[in-house]
Amino acid sequence: PGSYTVTVTDTNGCTATSPTVDVLVYVNPTPSISADDSTTFCQGDSVTLSSTVYASYIWSSGQTSQLAVIDSTGSYSVTVIDSNGCSGTSASITVTVNPIPVPVISSGGPTSFCEGDSVTLTTDTASSYLWSTGATSSSITVSSSNSYTVTVTDSNACYGTSSPTLVTSNPMAVIDSVIAMDASGCAIGDGSITVSASPGTAPLLYSIDGGSTYVGNNIFTNLRAGSYMISITDRDRKSVQEG
Repeated sequence: PGSYTVTVTDTNGCTATSPTVDVLVYVNPTPSISADDSTTFCQGDSVTLSSTVYASYIWSSGQTSQLAVIDSTGSYSVTVIDSNGCSGTSASITVTVNPIPVPVISSGGPTSFCEGDSVTLTTDTASSYLWSTGATSSSITVSSSNSYTVTVTDSNACYGTSSPTLVTSNPMAVIDSVIAMDASGCAIGDGSITVSASPGTAPLLYSIDGGSTYVGNNIFTNLRAGSYMISITDRDRKSVQEG
């Protein structure tokens, strides 16, 4: 910067001096970046980066306003142009986006069972746990029909919820009634036994010999006088007997 003139001399030895010219040299802008929150956060969140004020902006992310909303891991800078048309680029700022944990529930046995049984549900190792039952351990033992989920928090304080696991507790079969009939009253093998049962898990099977032999029919005919041990079992092989 400064004021400049030039003096010239021609071939005749005559001289002349130009008018003064003032030269101005502008300093390139040095933008800085600030963040409205932490630059380390969980997937699904974002941070807003702000540049100091200039005439125009172009962020390394492609955004062209003073503010840039960032939701991906990376290093970000901004190039600005000031009112004199001079440009400058900021130092980079690093943004870290941590992934959301995706917990998976595994079962220690069948998730469909008979009333009175249970199953243990377990999830992946994490910093903390919250099951849909309210439990806060890595595993739970359940015995009721329901849909179960778990929300886990990892070491980065990011949390995620599992897909639901359906547990079904099937009701036990119950013998409702046993009707025994002896048509003639004589020991000629014309007696019958009719067994009624519910609810169980279909199909129900019936036995009159204490469970040695099961059939799908609940009516037994051509029976001789005597004692019979009634037994029923369902699809889950849970048996009930009645003398």
